[in-house]
Amino acid sequence: MQESSSTPVPNGPLIRVRDLRTWYPVRRGVLQAIAGHIRAVDGVSLDIPAGKTLALVGESGCGKTTAGKSILRLVRPTSGQILYGRMDLARLPEAELRPIRRDLQVIFQDPYSSLNPRLTIAETVMEGMEIHGIGESGQERRERAAELLERVGLGHDALGRYPHEFSGGQRQRIGIARALAVQPKFIVCDEPVSSLDVSIQAQILNLLKELQEEFHLTYLFITHDLGVVEYLADQVAVMYLGKIVEEASCEQIFDRPLHPYTQALLSAVPSAQPGSASRRIILKGDVPSPMHPPSGCPFHPRCPAAEAGCARTEQRLAELETGHRVRCSVAERKHRAS
Repeated sequence: MQESSSTPVPNGPLIRVRDLRTWYPVRRGVLQAIAGHIRAVDGVSLDIPAGKTLALVGESGCGKTTAGKSILRLVRPTSGQILYGRMDLARLPEAELRPIRRDLQVIFQDPYSSLNPRLTIAETVMEGMEIHGIGESGQERRERAAELLERVGLGHDALGRYPHEFSGGQRQRIGIARALAVQPKFIVCDEPVSSLDVSIQAQILNLLKELQEEFHLTYLFITHDLGVVEYLADQVAVMYLGKIVEEASCEQIFDRPLHPYTQALLSAVPSAQPGSASRRIILKGDVPSPMHPPSGCPFHPRCPAAEAGCARTEQRLAELETGHRVRCSVAERKHRAS
């Protein structure tokens, strides 16, 4: 396939997100007047390196799935940039966006609802190929679908069967084959193992890692499980209430987390080594409403290290070490004093 003007420079970021906001209007009353906005994504900037995995981590409701959908333009962002090569996906009209969609795919969280129960597995995997004109004939597309199903661990006999005949782990493998069918460059993996048994999770993670190396894929891996992140990710961005609060390499996050929220998330990860478990940090309360976020630092009402100034001033994302950025004035001051 001939490269388009959207093809990124090799070895640079495949996707660059700048000040991305996705706000949903809340309407009330008979006239459905806008009473406010749910700030699901509120000023997110990310670089997603080509051929690598960036993990987007946080509790449920922090905006990570909306961020992934916004980057793919499954929902339209309110403002900001999503740069793919020289193209800003946030501004492209649908007609110009459609041919680029084959480069940008998704693996959904729920393997039970993400497959059309009326389509055979062959039809499911071949659908994207037909839309984007991949393959000279139906027979060629069917052969490619069979090859992909074999590659993800399912036999070619799966082609004529329906989703209800498969387990959750098998359905997720079908979802992976469907994403690979259009030869993408970038895949958003939205909690792809959270609904699976632990033993099946490991198999799917191993498969994703193998496929990344084989097909030179770039992943945005959305998850709340930092245990999964340590195995798969190269970079980690921790998200809270629509904002990135810490971003660093996987090694930096696990060796020296600086933000109190990241420290709390890591304290909940079980350790396989006896005597190495750290003290569990229990956060008070729940994630605040994204319609009415707290003033100042969004984490301050739950933060065990919060100070008086945290409620007054919104913090910037500051680089405290090379490649390690944190949105916390307390962590910044402690780091500079150490």
